[in-house]
Amino acid sequence: MILIRNVQIRYKYWAKSRLIKMVTLYHLSSKFALVTHYLQLKDSKVNIPYANKAQDILNLSIEFVHGEKEQRPNDFFPKLM
Repeated sequence: MILIRNVQIRYKYWAKSRLIKMVTLYHLSSKFALVTHYLQLKDSKVNIPYANKAQDILNLSIEFVHGEKEQRPNDFFPKLM
């Protein structure tokens, strides 16, 4: 998978040896930018208003990478085709 800023990327994903859906990714890079900023500032004394959202995205990505969820989290991919 190749991520390009501000461009829709289509790709097919497989689950249990069959094609499930065609997914269009919107703003995935901005979600990870939010997580990156959160991780950089979390130990500082700065008030981070988006801390809960960043933590949720981070947890979803960790679960997805480690395969702890069988299905893809809908929060990760906002629009299914």
